[in-house]
Amino acid sequence: PAADARAAFAAELAELCERELRDPVAAAAAWRRLFGTPEEARAFEPLERLSEALGAYAELASVLQRRAEASRDQVEARALLFRAAELWASKTPDREAAVSALRRITARFVVAHPHCPPHGRD
Repeated sequence: PAADARAAFAAELAELCERELRDPVAAAAAWRRLFGTPEEARAFEPLERLSEALGAYAELASVLQRRAEASRDQVEARALLFRAAELWASKTPDREAAVSALRRITARFVVAHPHCPPHGRD
């Protein structure tokens, strides 16, 4: 119950910061407070929008990755992970994060062919 109240307060604060105060940085910080709560999914869309508007591409890629991990829709999850990898590769200096995202795609969505050796072995 206390965690639910904190999450509700964080969401209200985020909306206030964005609409009334027009402070996207504070709004994004408030939305991130929903991470790890049952209300986490509520923060995805606003954080994606705010991160893109702020040019915070590493943050956007991280949000997309979180959203993919939470998604039960395999097609959506794969598309989100590809977009995250593309952002890390093209808009940030963090190439390792891009490679990591591509590895997640491979691990989650690529089915090994029975006549091919496992990845990483000859």
